[in-house]
Amino acid sequence: MRSVFQIDYGQCVFDAVESKDGVARFRKEVISEGVWTHPRRGITVNVTPDRMRRWIEGHERRSQLGLKTPLPWGHRDDAEANAGWVESYEVADRPDGRKGLFAVLAVPRAEDADKLATGTAADTSIWIDQDTKVSQPDGSVVDLGETIGHVAITNIPVVSDLSPFERLEYAFDGEEVVEVISLAREGA
Repeated sequence: MRSVFQIDYGQCVFDAVESKDGVARFRKEVISEGVWTHPRRGITVNVTPDRMRRWIEGHERRSQLGLKTPLPWGHRDDAEANAGWVESYEVADRPDGRKGLFAVLAVPRAEDADKLATGTAADTSIWIDQDTKVSQPDGSVVDLGETIGHVAITNIPVVSDLSPFERLEYAFDGEEVVEVISLAREGA
């Protein structure tokens, strides 16, 4: 995907439209590097950049096998609670020098996207499935090991100080989807 920069001088010079599929997308940090302990359960997880990369590989393998990573409201597994899907992950630098795992989240319903865009729902919490297994049509089972089972939308995360939801704007130019990156002139 190529990027298009939108420079805002008080009036738009490039009108962004919904992506070709009409789905809102957000970028969100879902966990950061560090040793995290669940305050009630006492479970400790050491999150390193290498572990984050393994989670990315696990997500790619899950996707290849047809298993989506859901985006539920709270740590729920019922379909009614689902707001969308994780499309991809990346490891990126945080302002404090640590690494963070960032997800691109696809949110198809406008009412869910509005809650994320306005800050009504402020954060996320991941479920680390330490023993992911996927059933296959031939009766075999593929063992993926540890993956992220879901990214839950919550206002009470275990991991603190994560970056907020950032709405991604895309435009369709007739041939491909392009990312629109808005820039503003200082003082404008």
